[in-house]
Amino acid sequence: MKKITLFSCLIITHFISFSQEKYSLELNPFVRYDQYKEFVDLETVITGKNYIRPSGISVGINANLIKKVNSSTNLYLGVAYYRHSISNIKRHNRIGEGVNRIINFPSPLFIDFLTDKYYYNTFSVNTGYQRIIMLSKKNKLIFGLDINSLYTFSQYYHLTRNPEGSQDYRKSESNFFGVLMGIDIGCMRKYEHFDFGPKLKFPFFSSLKQDSTFPNESDADYRSQWFSGIGLGISLIYKFKS
Repeated sequence: MKKITLFSCLIITHFISFSQEKYSLELNPFVRYDQYKEFVDLETVITGKNYIRPSGISVGINANLIKKVNSSTNLYLGVAYYRHSISNIKRHNRIGEGVNRIINFPSPLFIDFLTDKYYYNTFSVNTGYQRIIMLSKKNKLIFGLDINSLYTFSQYYHLTRNPEGSQDYRKSESNFFGVLMGIDIGCMRKYEHFDFGPKLKFPFFSSLKQDSTFPNESDADYRSQWFSGIGLGISLIYKFKS
């Protein structure tokens, strides 16, 4: 975490120190598929250990202020909305398999409540580095390193059943959610003051907080892993005039 913070501070310092450089504004909507490593959710006398492997398709949009360092190097700062989703749950224990997990749902009923999908609405602050390779006067490749700090402000859980009423369980807790790091590869084409093209995202590290909404999890603990999925976005870059 210290190295990530240092890298982000260096980029911010560069933006402040070299204000005469050219700037561009990038909008980048994207979708992202993540599959996380298996972990033990809880353990009971009847079922033994419950193993969970979650996955999901998340969506987001970045707005980045890009600073041209030289003809082949860019740095950027940005903000983003990101909905981190778990839409598929694989659970197994010594009794069988399932597609849900137990959730701590506030209710006077003495029964187990289960969720089969959930998501976190987050606000992201991101920094990054880009390397440019010109293929022709109008076409170029962009290779980038992207670091995102996530802050969740609302959460949603779908209950498989609720005898009392709604199956939608919503919370509005605000706290730091975690860090995502990835490599972006884009193929851009120039149109006057605009660059436009697809961008592949290869997330190689994630460290996200656990969720006390689930049994045996604490908001003080993190769940980290390498190489969790893949993403695809469309990048639109507007170059401000000199």
